[in-house]
Amino acid sequence: MQNGHPLILESLSKILPNGRELFTDINLTLSNGEFISIQGESGIGKSTLLNLAAGLDMPTRGEVIVAGQSLTGLSETKLTDVRGRSIGFVFQAFHVLPFLNLIQNVSLPAILTGDRRDLALQKAADLLHEVGLGDRAYSLVSELSGGELQRVAIARALVHSPALILADEPTGNLDPSTSSEVMDLLTQTVKSTDAAMILVTHSAIDAASADRQLMMTATGIQDLDD
Repeated sequence: MQNGHPLILESLSKILPNGRELFTDINLTLSNGEFISIQGESGIGKSTLLNLAAGLDMPTRGEVIVAGQSLTGLSETKLTDVRGRSIGFVFQAFHVLPFLNLIQNVSLPAILTGDRRDLALQKAADLLHEVGLGDRAYSLVSELSGGELQRVAIARALVHSPALILADEPTGNLDPSTSSEVMDLLTQTVKSTDAAMILVTHSAIDAASADRQLMMTATGIQDLDD
């Protein structure tokens, strides 16, 4: 695990090209192992906030610091390096590569960040075992259900030991029973690594599994536990 807080957002504001202020003066600090959820109406800015945390978009004002590295002023090459080393992503749409088998999909982020191929494959095999797919390592993506694909995505997000996991509606394409299983697995697996996680979700059930629940509104973000 990297030193420092996995994520710090300082006085973060975002104004859209049409002049609409999406949100303003958001402050948030995540510690190692902390899991927060963010709820809010569609269009309120939840996914934009994740994009800012990942350096995929830049704030109008404020600063994003990931694993001790400020993203302000970084080149795209350096931003890509920070994302590759410090952030794991779990998306609603899985984003697994159909031409690779499961172990190849999961090992890819570790290989891209400099791990030897044999070590990356071993990490991938271990994580596939943790998510209940150890016997499917050489299966093709087309052979898996939606729930199984999301398990692959969870393993892939963790293979390079990131400080921060960003999960954007990870159960949005799953039925309620599978959603519950995947959410339990995601929570348990992330906790075992001491990574911090932000979950963006419309599901109050999923949100309730977090250490802290936040709500985004037109006036900002608030802690539901306060």
